[in-house]
Amino acid sequence: MDSYVEQLVPIKKSLYESILKVSILTAGVVLVLLCAFLFVNGIGGPFKSLFVLVAVGIGILSWRLATTYDYEYEYILTNGSIDIDKITAKRSRKRLLSFDCKNIERFGKYNSKAHANTQYSRRLICCNQGADSYFAVIRHEGSLILLVFEPNEKFLKQMAKFMPRSVMQDALGWN
Repeated sequence: MDSYVEQLVPIKKSLYESILKVSILTAGVVLVLLCAFLFVNGIGGPFKSLFVLVAVGIGILSWRLATTYDYEYEYILTNGSIDIDKITAKRSRKRLLSFDCKNIERFGKYNSKAHANTQYSRRLICCNQGADSYFAVIRHEGSLILLVFEPNEKFLKQMAKFMPRSVMQDALGWN
């Protein structure tokens, strides 16, 4: 029987990202209003209609830039294979990692201090790093990758079916 579970994890924006988003939108509105002012007052002579195109372009560009800070991660488990995707502004998707559960060497609750001095070829933090965060150390193409993510209970139960038994017993005490 096929096993399929997916989970979306929206990411909370930091204060810096929120301020940057508001700043981009504010600058966009100010520039659009400036173009409208120049168009209405006839400044620019025969090229004044160009201000309308510039205003539309600025509006679209500022919206696209500001919404790049709206992203979420999607975890997909299909018959023991996990795919981690980053979805930006619900318009673009990028595959960050794809691996098989049997390649997980260590797994458990995430504690940043425990992994601070360990060398990994790649560190993927695909969650909000709260109390529900888990880590997985994955052997992928000859190197070790640290994945930090927030699987829900349903996702964890399906992962347990495909992970090495010793890893799951050590991590969660499951059989």
